[in-house]
Amino acid sequence: MASYKLYNIGDLIDKTLYASNDIDIYTNKPVKYGLQPVGKVHAGNPVGVLYSWVTDDDGTILFQFMGANSNYANTLGSYFTKYDATDYDVEALKQQGILSIDEQLAAEAEEKRKANLTLADRAEEILKYGILAFVGVALVKAFLNKTSK
Repeated sequence: MASYKLYNIGDLIDKTLYASNDIDIYTNKPVKYGLQPVGKVHAGNPVGVLYSWVTDDDGTILFQFMGANSNYANTLGSYFTKYDATDYDVEALKQQGILSIDEQLAAEAEEKRKANLTLADRAEEILKYGILAFVGVALVKAFLNKTSK
């Protein structure tokens, strides 16, 4: 069974989504209006800049794209894609600075951990990294001295 990272859809607004699979394009809610796809975004291509999301009459989540953010916007104005966790490129989200919910929680936990460190804990952490830096510099210096002879 594949595992997927969960993202807060609100964090995706105004971000460019890229297709990891071929994705059908609709002019409106396909179930509500009985629509067929009017186009397709092929894997690896930008789907567009996410404007919003809505639900269709059957509960399907649809991403809404709007504005001059893809080839489809020029002819359709607003357009929709059905949401599926496997359809969008997660690496492209990371490159835009989007963190998954788990990554956000881990970052918050690390911030809280650092904020709650005692003076002794902070000194220990600084000392630990200071020693590592000193050893690293000493090793580089020894290597450079050995290779220059």
